[in-house]
Amino acid sequence: MSGMHKFKSILILILYTAAVKTAFAQQPVAAENENLTAVQATVDALFQAMYQNDSAALSALFAENARLLTIANQGDKKNLVTESTADFAKAVAAPKTERWKEVPDYYKIVADNELASVWCPYHFYIEENGTQQLIHCGVNSIELYYNGSKWLITQITDTRSEAACKD
Repeated sequence: MSGMHKFKSILILILYTAAVKTAFAQQPVAAENENLTAVQATVDALFQAMYQNDSAALSALFAENARLLTIANQGDKKNLVTESTADFAKAVAAPKTERWKEVPDYYKIVADNELASVWCPYHFYIEENGTQQLIHCGVNSIELYYNGSKWLITQITDTRSEAACKD
């Protein structure tokens, strides 16, 4: 194959790849921004419901059969612990004098049509009598789907660490 023919083949491949990526990767910017805003609003509502001890608001954010998973450190082993959304809602609603305050460090949100994923490092505090105590920090990986009218959480997987927290 001559140098010029090889160059043309490579150029055609590059242009074709760029055209295919552009055709499949673009979504109207306004629609994408709307999705990202709505997804973040759902996650913010989760943290607000936890803070307000509002199990009804919390439960309304989850899809049927949603899963809650925690990667738990037990010595040098890492285990995957499952909790039901019903148990989580009961814990949120249980009478207590403190508030659960989960503060996101930032959101990294990816959304496409009816599927979204949120990466969210956080710090978790117990707030009582005007003071707050840092309990742990970690990362939430939150999956959501759009059911035609709103974004619902299908799964949350989180990590928790006391040692890695920087307040």
